[in-house]
Amino acid sequence: DELETHSKPDTVSVLVYYGGDRTHDAKAIASYDVVLTTYGVLTSAYKQDLGNSVFHRIDWYRIVLDEAHTIKSWKTQGAKATFELSSHCRWCLTGTPLQNKLEDLYSLLCFLHVEPWCNWAWWSKLIQKPYENGDPRGLKLIKAILRPLMLRRTKETRDKEGSLILELPPTDVQVIECEQSEAERDFYTALYKRSKVQFDQFVAQGRVLHNYANILELLLRLRQCCNHPFLVMSRADSQ
Repeated sequence: DELETHSKPDTVSVLVYYGGDRTHDAKAIASYDVVLTTYGVLTSAYKQDLGNSVFHRIDWYRIVLDEAHTIKSWKTQGAKATFELSSHCRWCLTGTPLQNKLEDLYSLLCFLHVEPWCNWAWWSKLIQKPYENGDPRGLKLIKAILRPLMLRRTKETRDKEGSLILELPPTDVQVIECEQSEAERDFYTALYKRSKVQFDQFVAQGRVLHNYANILELLLRLRQCCNHPFLVMSRADSQ
């Protein structure tokens, strides 16, 4: 739909490479202006042909990874399949380039072929280890690396005419309070009492801060219980 919106009719040829009747003719695929596929299809082709898939036999002009955080784990076959693609230009589109850990950024730099930072030895020595040891130079360096590479757009970003690049409708927040049934309330109360016993033990031992993650999990279970008891019931609790 976006291709049709931003191009003149019959000016851009598009191939959606998905489904069971896919061609393996690299020349036929390369004849299209735009080829759309999924990470799953790319990964499957990469595994089957040991890095010599139909995608890897084409010298692409531009490769764009949508939802690029999908390759955040650089050791996976899916990530490696993107690293080994041949192209003149590479783009990553994502709203969350860093999801769980700093190492997520390393995978994006590997895809972008940003030397020497796509080399694990460099990344580990000058960024990862300093960051893990609390040395601010690790974060300072990654900011310097990303500054010329990253283009950030927010809902407050405006175009040359001063207009917002994206007009969003106002947020409509509705809070609906629900009453628990008697059975739900009994289950919640029982879980609360068991959680409180465990919390009181942490307090008595003077180990509240040491069990911060465990306390957060207790609160999580109580929230899950409000959605459905099955979310917190193990096999041992099923009786």
